[in-house]
Amino acid sequence: MTKKAALALDLGGTNVRVVAVTETGEILARQQSRTGSSSSDEIFDEIARLAELCRAEAGAVEFAAFGAAIPTTDLDEAGVLGKLPNIPQLEGKNIKTELGGRLNLPVVAVNDASAATLRRILGRSLEGHEQCGRHHARNGRRRRAYH
Repeated sequence: MTKKAALALDLGGTNVRVVAVTETGEILARQQSRTGSSSSDEIFDEIARLAELCRAEAGAVEFAAFGAAIPTTDLDEAGVLGKLPNIPQLEGKNIKTELGGRLNLPVVAVNDASAATLRRILGRSLEGHEQCGRHHARNGRRRRAYH
């Protein structure tokens, strides 16, 4: 039986992280790069590149969706991104259309704090850290994060 998985995005002003994760929480692949001051098309292309690297590394897996944790509280149901102070070039762009077309997967976009809360409820954490609101905890120490 083929494993079922999803690709998950953690988008920030400094880094872009994509992981391939199974429905049981097993991380099959992980990729990361700098967000930089690229254009919106370059950022979406980089996210898609990282996702394809994760797909290749994960092997024989059936991917069901692409989940995107976005640092904005202004995200509508259609996937149009609102105010993004650290990534203003993505404001007004439709992440579901942009990434769905590049990856040929349905895209589920949520506020990053909501995604962190869900991870906490489920008892899972990506990259060994949990994000709650606008604070990060790493190795038990809290630091202020500016998204």
